[in-house]
Amino acid sequence: MTFPSEEILEQLRRRYPEGTRIKLIRMDDPYNKKLGPGSKGTVRFVDAAGTLQMDWDCGSSLGLIPGQDSFRIIDKEDGHMNKPDTYEIDDDFETILICAVRYAAGRNTYMPGLVQDWIMRNCIGKLSRKCLAVMQKDIEQNANKTVADSTAHNGLWEHDHMIALSNWCRKELEDANRQ
Repeated sequence: MTFPSEEILEQLRRRYPEGTRIKLIRMDDPYNKKLGPGSKGTVRFVDAAGTLQMDWDCGSSLGLIPGQDSFRIIDKEDGHMNKPDTYEIDDDFETILICAVRYAAGRNTYMPGLVQDWIMRNCIGKLSRKCLAVMQKDIEQNANKTVADSTAHNGLWEHDHMIALSNWCRKELEDANRQ
């Protein structure tokens, strides 16, 4: 298991301090028997592996892994999910997204899942054909290189996140071409 740097841990701890309310969107965990989409819980702390240790309203204490599990911060008072900031998707923003994909590709951390989840959740129908094609090409080239290099690739979960993003880009391109 690769542990995040102290800098990343501090970012996670600032974003998810003790008491932060969370609403689960998706969790892929074979040990999960109680939690489903919509489950709510409270962050106890972020551990050294970057896992959010939780107290779920249903009594579970299963942790959340940012980038692997999908969840949202909810407002403490009314239980509504916080809305993402409004942002303009222009050429500069698309360049930043491409850089994020390139950075995440081949990483054996939570980063590929985080990038995949954010892009797929926030950019449906918003990215240019060029951006989608570049991201898809970059992911596929890296996936072929990474799988072939077994010394740099200890597990496949990060590879699966990037392939899911590549497939999403392909579908978005197909949808754009139909219009």
